[in-house]
This record gives sequence, structure tokens and C-alpha cells, in this order.
Amino acid sequence: MSVLSLLLRVPAGVVGFVASLELVGYALTALVFLSGLLAGLTAAYLVLIYPLPLTVKEAEQRAAPTEGLDEKALRRFFVHLPPWVSNPDYERVDWLNRIVAEMWPCINKAVSEAVQRDFTPLLNNYKPAFLHSLSFSHFSLGSLPPAIIAIKSLDTHDDEVIIQPVMRWAANNNIAVTATLHGFSCSLQLTDLHVRAVVRITVKPLVPVFPCFSRITLALMDKPHVDFALRLLGLDVMAIPGLCNLAQNLISDTIADLYLWPKTIELYHEEPKVAVGWLTISALRASNLRNLGLVGTSDPYVHCCLSSSLGSRVTSVRDNELNPDWGEEELRLKVLDPATQKLHIEVFDKNTAKADRLMGVQTVALGELTAGEAREFDLRLAARFSDLSAVGGGRSRRDLGSICFRLLYTPLAEDEEAPPMDVEEMQEEEAEAFPEWVPVGGGLLRVILHRGEGLEARHHANPFVVLRFRNQEWQSQHYKKQADVVFEEEPFEVFLEKPPVRDTLHIKVFSKSLSSFSVLSKEAVGYCEIALSDVVINGRINDLYPLIDSKGQLQLEMQWHRRTDNSQVAEETSLATRVGQMIQQTAVGNMISQTVTAMETASEEIKARWQQPI
Repeated sequence: MSVLSLLLRVPAGVVGFVASLELVGYALTALVFLSGLLAGLTAAYLVLIYPLPLTVKEAEQRAAPTEGLDEKALRRFFVHLPPWVSNPDYERVDWLNRIVAEMWPCINKAVSEAVQRDFTPLLNNYKPAFLHSLSFSHFSLGSLPPAIIAIKSLDTHDDEVIIQPVMRWAANNNIAVTATLHGFSCSLQLTDLHVRAVVRITVKPLVPVFPCFSRITLALMDKPHVDFALRLLGLDVMAIPGLCNLAQNLISDTIADLYLWPKTIELYHEEPKVAVGWLTISALRASNLRNLGLVGTSDPYVHCCLSSSLGSRVTSVRDNELNPDWGEEELRLKVLDPATQKLHIEVFDKNTAKADRLMGVQTVALGELTAGEAREFDLRLAARFSDLSAVGGGRSRRDLGSICFRLLYTPLAEDEEAPPMDVEEMQEEEAEAFPEWVPVGGGLLRVILHRGEGLEARHHANPFVVLRFRNQEWQSQHYKKQADVVFEEEPFEVFLEKPPVRDTLHIKVFSKSLSSFSVLSKEAVGYCEIALSDVVINGRINDLYPLIDSKGQLQLEMQWHRRTDNSQVAEETSLATRVGQMIQQTAVGNMISQTVTAMETASEEIKARWQQPI
């Protein structure tokens, strides 16, 4: 074999080797493509197809992730849901949040200026003696407004408006207080305030003149949640282990002790403090009253009272009479403000075995009267106060009869300060009628229903409570399928001219069937009777009362607020003074005062040593 033939064979081998490499590359490319296609199909199946249920049973199991969870697990699961999702009584108010967001820059500026103006004197009054100055170096509520998560209104069928918003505020505020001592400045900064609270706002009573109400009160329905960051000389004090939880619980408990329902704070109050005249009701008679008695005829009597007043009067009872006449009787009521007060007239049917039944109502605004001139009224009765507009227009569903009377408003003379002689004699008779330990004078009786246990009838457990005091009756709302109930009710309140030392509060618990075709639509659960003499002596009683003929029990809070004289009515303290008192009453305030006392003692010792001659 020659050299030339060898040279010709080498390139041919190289070419074959290169061709084999090219085939391998094609094979690898195809393998990579197939691998990528398989991986893509697998990922698509896992993402799009695998989550879909294969059977109806599996679909039900996946659609109910909370099935089988206990109460605690469910509470943790729904803790972050807004109230309007878990409670149908609440509503969304996004429109109101948008209005607040638009107004917030102006509100922030106005509130900041007002707080610095009102609280600067407070800081100067409470600052330690060794400090030269204590003032706000910066005050801003931030750019994030508070939000109303949900809101609901409570219908009490009374002369009031009650709303209950759930509020949350995650603020980017910046509040800084600077203290100066011998030219050295120390800054305390409050930032990142987070507050969540359930607030009850009560507007009561409603009056027919602008602004159409006389008082606004505010109360907390639950212990508020408060969180914040506190910096001293730039260092985060709340980062100290254990201090954050201690401060949060201390502040929440202090606020709850002051303003948790039934305790309230009065935001607005405009009501005369002294009587300006007398209202005389005479020539009282009724006609064509509706008979409410199953056996015999109704025994009517009339209860008269004025809004925003403690006084009330009751006529005598006319037995078996649907056209009663009380012409010889004359009722007198103390008038506080004739421009806003209204006369409330209620006709009752007297019953001895059960609560008195309401036969009809009517109202008259004292603004319609002319001082010193008597005026006759002949008005049709309505079933409720809310139906008076329909009765006035002649569209009442049923005829409840009419009531006639004469009203005379007599203003007091300018130099007349003492009440008329008959009122003084009535007070003397009242003092003689009761023992020495009974405080003389009228007041407010308030009954608050907190909770019930074991309120279950024989066939169902859908309880509601009925309170009866004298001729007045109050009924709670209907709680469905709950034997253990936490009541969310407005308190039962009644103004009395004499302390109820000989009266009894009658309480009955019933259970109402949910079915409209049930034979036993309402069953009695139990009852109890409570003497009110202990409430008058102690002022407040909060206790559990067992029900007779039942294993259940009710927790009631009863309060007796004695009416004070006008000289004893203190002026409303300002918000700054209230906050200062709240700070002094807390443990933090005590700790601060003790620290300040120790620093003052050390400062005096240093001054005494510095003044000693060398």
C-alpha cells in the first residue's frame, strides 16, 4: 500500500466520524424536545386538571373545608372575616369610608390644632417640677383615616336611634412630646397606632326642634384592641420583652373599665337643668276604646309623662268602661323645656293576673301650646308611637278610639324659684311614707339583661324574655336555637318619682316555635320575681337568678340612680381633664408619679451638695 493511498483514506474516516456526530446531535435534540413536551404536559395536568374533583362526593368534601372542625377551630378560621360576612345584621358602608377619606386631611389638621391647644396646658399642669418645659414637638394623625368595617342599627321601638359600628384604624401617626431639662431635650414619640373597637352610639331623646336630639352617648361593646410603637431617644421601648403585651393589656383594661357598656361617655347634652313651668292636664276622657278583655270589659287608665323628664302621672282606673271620663281629675307635670318636650299619653287596660295591656297612645308637642292659654285636644289613638303619622292622616288600620283633654302651660315667674306648695307637701308625705333608710326622691331604675343559661322548653329552645314592672312591659328579641344566650338588648329603663322599695320585678322566659303550623307555638320556660328594695339600698346589683319551674338561670344587672338636686349637678369636665384623671388612675400613672418623686428628691440633694462651701 502506497503512501498516497493512505493519505486518501484518512479524510474519508474523518468525514464518516463527523457524519456520525451530526446524527447524535439530531438524536439529542429530539430527546430534549420530547422531554420538554412531557414535562409541560405533566405540569399542565397538575395545575389545571388534577385540582378538579373526580366525583360528586370528592367535590362536596373539597367545597366544605370546615366540615368536622370544632368551635375553637372555626373561630380561628373566621377570625379575619369582616362582620358583614359572618353576621347578616351588619352592613357595609364603603360610601361613608370614602367620604371620611376625602375629609381626612382637613380633619387631621383641625384635630391636631385642637389637641395641641387644649392639651398643652394639661402637660404644663402635670409636668414634674424639675422639668423646664413639656410640650408637643410634632402632632399628626397621619394620612390613613379610620375605617368603619361594618355597621348595624338596633330597633328598640323607643324615642331613640342606636347604631353600632365596628371601627378599625391602622394609622401612620406621628405624635412627639419633648421635655427640656437644663438645656437637654428628650423626645418621646408615639407612632404606628392600631385600634379596633365595637362602639355603640345612642342618640336619645328625639325632639321636634333642630338638631332633633338632646343627647348623644357613646359606649364600647367589647374590650378594645390597642397597639402602638413608643420610641424614647430614638429607641423602640416596646421592643423590650414582655413590655408590649403588658402595656396593651393595661390600656385596654383601663379603657374597658371606664367606657364598657353599660358605662357610657356623654358626647353631647343640651337639656335645661331646672323647671321653667308646669303643664296641667284636665277634662280627660276617652271614647270608643277597643275592648281587650276576653271576659267582661276593659278597665282603662291613662299614664302621662313628658320626654326628657323624670315625672309622670297616672289616673285612676275605670272598671268595665270603654267610654271613661276622668273629668274631676287634674294631672300636673314639671316642664323643663317647652320648645323640645312632648307629652306622651298611654291608655292601658288594668289586669291583676298579668301585665297591663296597652290600648293606645298619643303625643302632643308642647311647642303647639301658648303660655297661659288652655287648649282642647281631641285625638285618635294609635297602637304605637311610630303609627301616629298614619293616624294623623286618617289611614289607621283599625279604630282604637279617641281621647280628649285640655292642656294648660303655666311658666314660672322670674322671681319664683321654689316649687309650688303642693309639690313640697308631696315630698313631705313621701318622706313620711318610707323608712328612714330609704333615700327620698325619684330616680331612674335600669335593668340590664346580660346572659341566660339553660333556657330550654320541652319541645324547642328559642327563648325570649319578658320583664314586667307595674304597668310597663318590656320584651327581648327572639333568639333562635340557643339555650345559652348572650343578650344584646337595650336596658329596660323607667323614671320613678318614688324609690321602688315595695315593688317587685316580674320576669318570665318563653320559647317560641319556629314553625308557623306548630300547636305549641309558645311554651313557658320559667319565671322569677325580684324584690327591688335591695337595689334601692345598694344602688347596683349584678347577680344570677334561678328560674322557677326550670333548670335555667338569668344574669341581671339592676341599677337605681337617685335623682340629684340641681345644685349637685356638676359641670361636664373637658376631654383633657378626663384623660389626665385616667392617666393618674392607671398603674403606669402611679409608676410615673413615684419615679418623678424620686427624681425630685435626688435633684434637691444634688442642689444642696452643690451649694455647700468647699
